[in-house]
Amino acid sequence: MSKEIQSRMILDRVHTHVLREICYEEMNEIENFEEVIYFFEHYIYSFLHREEWDKSLRKTYSQAKIITGPKMLRRLRQVILMNKITESLDYRLSQFFLNTKWKNKANLINIDISKEELHSAIKKNNQVQSRLRQVELICETLHLFFVVPKMKMSVLMMTPIKVAANMVRARDLLDTLKRSQKVSLEMKDTTKFIETFRTKLKVT
Repeated sequence: MSKEIQSRMILDRVHTHVLREICYEEMNEIENFEEVIYFFEHYIYSFLHREEWDKSLRKTYSQAKIITGPKMLRRLRQVILMNKITESLDYRLSQFFLNTKWKNKANLINIDISKEELHSAIKKNNQVQSRLRQVELICETLHLFFVVPKMKMSVLMMTPIKVAANMVRARDLLDTLKRSQKVSLEMKDTTKFIETFRTKLKVT
């Protein structure tokens, strides 16, 4: 495994660790804690999963133009943009750590970085605005994945996306929607979780 891939996986691990800290503080509102962590680790943050998920999204978006309204198309565009910003930000941070903190390391096995080091690297690389935009897009994506399934009109809202995803065989997106729906229905207050996420992940 290349050092580039190892470094990206370390960032995934740090993101997930920070999320765990947030979740622990909100445990009273999260009944299905490990399911939330799993969803983020394997769907929102996963470097290894991201490329296939992005392909699924783009295929679905091209097909969804025909069968869904502008509001849902805008949400799909936001998810695609979230992936793009996350990819760019993590790549920059990965290169930064490979050229500084991990420059003389033969391999990166069992190496980690703290939340403070991550935020410091974001600032040093002038990526604060990108981070703020990323956090906001993740919150908007969580609203789509976590909140929409609980709405009375959720079937009408989500069906066009699922139909479009089926038409292009976008299994990654369909799997994500199913997993998010399961997580959402087992959480008492997804709105509070999203607001906590927004507040605590911003770099100032």
